[in-house]
Amino acid sequence: MRHYQEIDLTDGQQKTIRAEMKKVQNALFDRQWELEKATGALEKLVSRDKVKEDDVLAQMDEVMKLEHKIKRTRMAMLVRIRNILTPEQRNRLNEYRRLRGQRLHPSGGFGGGRENRPLNGPKDGGPLQR
Repeated sequence: MRHYQEIDLTDGQQKTIRAEMKKVQNALFDRQWELEKATGALEKLVSRDKVKEDDVLAQMDEVMKLEHKIKRTRMAMLVRIRNILTPEQRNRLNEYRRLRGQRLHPSGGFGGGRENRPLNGPKDGGPLQR
């Protein structure tokens, strides 16, 4: 979390947030590998001379299912982190971001532009970047 000093995270909150982020990063690492494999299989299917629609759509469903799992995992983490913060900390974080000209997510918490996402996660569901 980038602004931990500005919002006065306690040592306990920092420890809890770091543990949550590590847990999710491990899960996302595995899911990212699955997504890469499924995407590769889809690309192979559509690169054939004669494409079978049912096969392509079934593989596309698999890719979308994995993308959904990744996004759901990230959102769950953001909710858990948000719930660790006190209302005052959330307000300070929102104010700090407002003063810095950063967009806020409509929920009043984390999110916004790609460059301001927690964990530097890409908007399109790609791998986390540290």
